[in-house]
Amino acid sequence: MCFSKKQIKTRVNLAEHRSTFSAATKLRVARTPSPAALLILLALVTYGDNGLSPTSAVPIQVSAYQLAASDLIDYDTDGDGLIEVDSLTMLDAIRWDLDGNGSSTSSDYSSAFPTPESGMGCPDTGCSGYELTADLDFDTNDDGIVDSSDDWWDSGSGWQPIGDGSSDTDATRFNATFDGNGHTITNLYIQRSIPMIGLCGSLGSTSVIRRLGLEDAAVSGQSSVGALSGYSAGQIETCYSTGDVTGNGNQIGGLVGHSEGSIIASYSSADVTGNGAGSSIIGGLAGVAGRGTSIKASYSTGSVAGIGRESLQVGGLVGVSRGNIEASYSTSMVSALAYVGGLIGDKGGGTITNSYWDTETSSLTVGVGSDDLDFNGTLGAGETPTSGVTGKTTTELRSPTGYTGIYSSWNISIDTDSTADDPWDFGADYNYPVLNVDFDGNSDTAANWRDFGLQREPGPAASLSETLNNDGSIEVTWDAPTDLGSATSVTYQYRASTDDGNSWDPGWTTTAVSSYTFTPAPSTAYIVEVRASSGAAHPLGKASHITTTPVTEAPDPTDATLVITGDITSVSEGSSVDIRIMLNQPA
Repeated sequence: MCFSKKQIKTRVNLAEHRSTFSAATKLRVARTPSPAALLILLALVTYGDNGLSPTSAVPIQVSAYQLAASDLIDYDTDGDGLIEVDSLTMLDAIRWDLDGNGSSTSSDYSSAFPTPESGMGCPDTGCSGYELTADLDFDTNDDGIVDSSDDWWDSGSGWQPIGDGSSDTDATRFNATFDGNGHTITNLYIQRSIPMIGLCGSLGSTSVIRRLGLEDAAVSGQSSVGALSGYSAGQIETCYSTGDVTGNGNQIGGLVGHSEGSIIASYSSADVTGNGAGSSIIGGLAGVAGRGTSIKASYSTGSVAGIGRESLQVGGLVGVSRGNIEASYSTSMVSALAYVGGLIGDKGGGTITNSYWDTETSSLTVGVGSDDLDFNGTLGAGETPTSGVTGKTTTELRSPTGYTGIYSSWNISIDTDSTADDPWDFGADYNYPVLNVDFDGNSDTAANWRDFGLQREPGPAASLSETLNNDGSIEVTWDAPTDLGSATSVTYQYRASTDDGNSWDPGWTTTAVSSYTFTPAPSTAYIVEVRASSGAAHPLGKASHITTTPVTEAPDPTDATLVITGDITSVSEGSSVDIRIMLNQPA
């Protein structure tokens, strides 16, 4: 007998055998049954030893099944209950299934996950979230520029965050697990003048985000802005962010804008800026750590600045902390008007234990800004430093190469079993401590972030200048950073673009020399950015930039004036004369 690939449905009525086929009896068909198995099943139901009659009254519907296994897709091939994501289209579809159970009526969701096996192929217990199986990049055409030619540009607004957090309940927040599996999402671009901005706008209390890297993010919003999430009431574990995070309002952080959950073994080297007139509550890792927040074994290295004339409560690690912080540190450069601290801007509750800030890289002698009652940058009479927060020099933070000295209490438990988990790797005495990669709490041997790059970025390239050459090209030169960070030597990366406001160019070119020459378009000013590189992916130095002078047109070597110095009548035969040729620049 031959079978087509069409769906097969059958309805069998049962009347007199409720004791055998009761309402509690469940008829389950295995995934994609073979034609023979389906025939046997139908025969047993229709002509079983109970003598079932086709005229019986109780209906049983055997669901439709595709007979060809190749037509159905198992979206959980490893059977861990996490639906596998390997494209931005799949990532985007998650917004239609905030509980992560693989069930959605959205056509966008069914388009991203077509023809699934029963239950998306998850185990009998069902699905509980999603996992990345590939690196993702928002520069979808791979031209080095995130702009209107890329799929998620959205007229310059960029990515729409997952979970809008428009209510105070978890109903509109992402409430599932998202496991990055050590993969990265690169060039996340968001420019939206609304709150709750990040890869996820809002994370609910049952959410778990782990093992995810966000690289070269460019994220801008109003309030509650972070590269990973604007607001989080859930668990964030072994995640990191790099790039730029900007907000015009309050609660701005390199990883999370507003946290009411946990941030464990995570870091940010993103540069964080509050550029509104009163932008406040800004931190290198989190803008605000609420009363429900626990931060353990985490750190920040990017610059943190409140540049508004009334910017307050700015800290290297956290802007405002009401939660608990343990075994964490910051090397961030921090600046704002008041309540400025190397580790915390304003402490409104909770406890801080065994945590440090770098007094040299931050240029601050105050660890918690609210301790400085007169805002003069130092602690004097009547001003008491917060317990558990200590300023150390760069050398002091780098010197211990194990759980000794200032780090003797850093071998802490970062899960729920109260057993020391050895989350840190200390490297040599010229390294800051780094976190283990893919740490799972089982003390397994793992790589650490230093394997992928040095810990503290070099300082900015210095003294950028421009020179107009005779052939119409412009040469931009620079000096080495005064601070090499954790590196012993650096190379450089540069990029040049017009400041037209219509594109963001993440494409950097690496060079070993301290100059870059290019030919500009007529009457066009260029922004040339330069940053120092340790030769590895993490982290890079903060970019310096110069805006070049527009050139109306390229100089014409024939349009020149011959200038001869000296008295030509007094030059004797065989003597030399100083001759300079000057190009006449067009008006």
